[in-house]
Amino acid sequence: MTITIHEMINREVLTNANELIQELSSTEQYQDEILEFSSKPDYEQAANDYVGCLEEGEQLDEILEYLANYDVDYDVLEGNSDVLLECIEEYVGYDVFCDDFNIEPDYIDALQFFIVTDYLADKLEQHGELVTHDFLGLAIWGRTCCGQSIEADSVIKSIYNNLVK
Repeated sequence: MTITIHEMINREVLTNANELIQELSSTEQYQDEILEFSSKPDYEQAANDYVGCLEEGEQLDEILEYLANYDVDYDVLEGNSDVLLECIEEYVGYDVFCDDFNIEPDYIDALQFFIVTDYLADKLEQHGELVTHDFLGLAIWGRTCCGQSIEADSVIKSIYNNLVK
C-alpha cells in the first residue's frame, strides 16, 4: 500500500515549533544553537550573481585561469556563464569559490520551524535544508519558504517521490 503525501507529512512532521523557537530565541542561552538551523549562507546565488555580472575582461580572465588550476579545460569554458558555474560547482564548490574571490554571500533564513522525525530530518538535510538533529532532544526543520502548504513544498515533494518509487 502506497501512502499519500498528506499521510507522509502527518507521520513525519510532528508539530509547528514557531512559538517555541521564538520564545527560546529571546533568551541568550539558546541563540547560538538556534542560529545554526535558522540561517545559512547562499554561496550558489552569490557565485551566480558574480559570474552573471562579468563581461569580457580581467575578471573573466582571472576566473578562467582560476578554473584552469583545477584542471578544467580552458577551451570548454569559452566564457559562457552557465558553463563557468557548472565548472565552479563540479570542480571547486561554490563556498570555496566565494571565499577565494572574497564574495560575500546573502543568507537564506528560516521562516517557519517544525519538529520532525529523525527520518525526515535526514532527508531534509540531504536536500540542503536547514535542520538540526538535537535541539533540546528534538529534530527541527527551519523551513525557508512560507505561504504554501507543506504538501506544495518542492523539497517535500521530492522526498515523497523518492519514498514511493
